[in-house]
Amino acid sequence: MQKFLVFLIGVNLFIALGCNKKEEKEEANKTVTKDKNTQKETKAKEANTSDKAIKGTMYFLTDKRCKKCKRYEQMIGRLFKNFTSKMKGLKTKIVYYGTPEGKKLYKDSGKEKLPVILFSKGVQEAEFFKTKLKRAVSPAGKYVKLKGRQFFDPTAEICDNSKDDTGNGKVDCDDPSCKNDLACREEIKGRLDVFVMSQCPYGVKGLDAMKEVLQNTKDIDFHINYIAQKQGNGFKALHGQPEVDENIRQLCAIKNYPKDYKYMDYIWCRNKNYKSNKWKSCAKDDIKAEVIEKCFKEEGNKLLEENIKKANKLGIGASPSWITNNRYKFSGISPEKIKKEFCKHNKDYKICDKKLSGGSKVKGSCG
Repeated sequence: MQKFLVFLIGVNLFIALGCNKKEEKEEANKTVTKDKNTQKETKAKEANTSDKAIKGTMYFLTDKRCKKCKRYEQMIGRLFKNFTSKMKGLKTKIVYYGTPEGKKLYKDSGKEKLPVILFSKGVQEAEFFKTKLKRAVSPAGKYVKLKGRQFFDPTAEICDNSKDDTGNGKVDCDDPSCKNDLACREEIKGRLDVFVMSQCPYGVKGLDAMKEVLQNTKDIDFHINYIAQKQGNGFKALHGQPEVDENIRQLCAIKNYPKDYKYMDYIWCRNKNYKSNKWKSCAKDDIKAEVIEKCFKEEGNKLLEENIKKANKLGIGASPSWITNNRYKFSGISPEKIKKEFCKHNKDYKICDKKLSGGSKVKGSCG
């Protein structure tokens, strides 16, 4: 259930539902000295946090045209069940944007992106809502919404359905809003992009997997893109300033040692102890620490600012994420998975006839 909640609505709800391990430990310490009768009374109160039935509805607003939204819709029943057990009288409903009710709900919610979970005013009076969900919600028009991943604009052009969704006479890729959609990008045969955070354990595994791939072929047009955001005069990264600094050092290695992917020797070395700030020991075998250090000081920020534009433009925030041929996105951290996805669109490469280690089920990501 915890994994589901984190996946569906992010860390905020995970904490709000009482799944924080520290809070669980503190609560356990408080109750361990109580006798059995007191514990039973406590559990009974927790099972029904409100004596009165509330009058309100929890909505899941989504869109049938949204392909990515479907996986959330498949799991929403479990979340509904969890919440109705905590709030007596709570009504739950899935509403689709394409219906009159859905369009009204979308308007009344302040035109939030989808999918979104909304609570009507009555729900907000429930004791469970006040004590457990307050930190996990934010205003949304006439409602409040659970904080989480919202990515689909129901009023925008859908770039691969052969319809004019916006009514401007332009269909799919002809619509200017589809410029950065993967379906509309120019296909570049043999290109492989990975989007990573240098201190994400899954990103590290993804880059390590490239060792076996590149050992079997150096003909792949391989590019590394880092995930971070510009913030003032610096940058913001999931794993803090140490990750920002290492992103820059790796970009400096990429800039100065591109031949035959020599820069990967530095990256693979750093990946063995990626949280350490002792990076100079990995500047070896013709990779010079002074070259990376000079690059870091003189042009490092500029390199990172330019590099992160692609991930931000495409809305990619999970490390590692992969794009083949500038168009086809996939995820994975094993050599075999990377090879398999690359070869779907590049069948003439010799590596496609080889069996590499790992399998398609090996996965994980930060973000």
